[in-house]
Amino acid sequence: MPIAVQCPGCGQSYSLNDRFAGLTAKCKQCGGPIAVPAPRGATQRGAADRGQVQPTNLAGPLDEILPPPGRPAAGPPSRAPVTTLASSRPKANRSGPLKVVMSIASTCLVIILALSSAYFRYVRRVQRREAAPRQQVPLVPNANPAPIGAPAAQPSPKASPVTPPPPPAGSSSAVTILVQGLVSGLGSTVTDRLGALSGATQMWATSNNDTETTVTLTTASDLRALAEKIDFGKVTEIDERGRRLVVLVDPTKLPPPEITDKNAPGFYSQNLADLKSPDPKRCERAVRRFKIAPPKELKEEIAAALLDLLAQSNNARMRIEIVELLPTWLSSEQAVPALIVLLADNDGSVVRAAVESLEPYNDPRAAGPLLGLVEHHGFQVDHALTKMGAAAEPALLEHLDEADEKTCLLIVKVLGKIGTEKSIAPLTQLSKSSNSSRIKNDAEDSIRRIRQR
Repeated sequence: MPIAVQCPGCGQSYSLNDRFAGLTAKCKQCGGPIAVPAPRGATQRGAADRGQVQPTNLAGPLDEILPPPGRPAAGPPSRAPVTTLASSRPKANRSGPLKVVMSIASTCLVIILALSSAYFRYVRRVQRREAAPRQQVPLVPNANPAPIGAPAAQPSPKASPVTPPPPPAGSSSAVTILVQGLVSGLGSTVTDRLGALSGATQMWATSNNDTETTVTLTTASDLRALAEKIDFGKVTEIDERGRRLVVLVDPTKLPPPEITDKNAPGFYSQNLADLKSPDPKRCERAVRRFKIAPPKELKEEIAAALLDLLAQSNNARMRIEIVELLPTWLSSEQAVPALIVLLADNDGSVVRAAVESLEPYNDPRAAGPLLGLVEHHGFQVDHALTKMGAAAEPALLEHLDEADEKTCLLIVKVLGKIGTEKSIAPLTQLSKSSNSSRIKNDAEDSIRRIRQR
């Protein structure tokens, strides 16, 4: 039954449905609170007898207010917020599943990033290990070896720390050679010579002082046979039990000391002589010195020696270093024919180096041979021909009709970058006669680019 209530603030009267008994309404007139009493004789629901309102009665706002008695009802019940109650029912946490999904996705992303980082670190470590040159590792000198069974001698303070351990003292292949009477600059020469004479598979060397070096190597040679091969000095001691030799160097039986300072007198003449040395390591070190030295002296002689060494050497690494050196020391007339020959080399790294060294010369003689490398070195060929510019245009037009599809596509693209009006007619004819849609499209694009220049 309806319950009559009156706002204590403004005196406005209302008639409410008895289902709002025990709740608090909001006055439409002044907005003040109105306590809705329970009807007499009616049974209060739940905890209303104790002056409390159960949460189940507060599911939402009071949405039906009846007009006072005697006033006609105006249409359907108003849904204006006449009375509003703060619900104490906890809202459903709809974001819970989303948080779980985001947490799982974040964890997976972190795992993927960690694995990717570990993989790239491993790849870089392997690449550095493969690219690192193999160097001789210093060994702690032992000029006066202790007798067998005695404690090992302490390392010399001047010696570098040992990285890999030397061969075991009792190994039948380990030989220790004390080299005395050295002249400054001959240490590496003596070490290389010992390695060549002994056929050593491993070798360690360290400098005791300015005139002495201790070399430990592994070789299958007999100790006395090795002593007889030493041709750069006199063997003064042979200890077969300790597998130890002492050699006194005769500087006259060795080539002159190497000169490493490019500003030192005699640098160019001595390193020119080193280029002609029968010792391949000495030749290689001379090539590296000329890479950092400007061509001030003996340019023609050094250029000729480099070409001879390039033709004779079977060492791919040395040939690559010589090829990289040619643009600095050789003219186009000298270098281009040699580089064109290297384009047919069996070593791909030598071919790539030759292509890159042809770029500075801009010599059209290389355009035709370069086109033969499109199958395996297309990117380098494209770059080299583009750098040649218009000088390469006649050779490219000459090979345009007879080239295979891949080479033809490269020629068309290069002509689009370097071509002149001479290229428009052949490209137009190609766009009409070719059966390849790619060639047609690229030819039309190259024609458009030429006309826009």
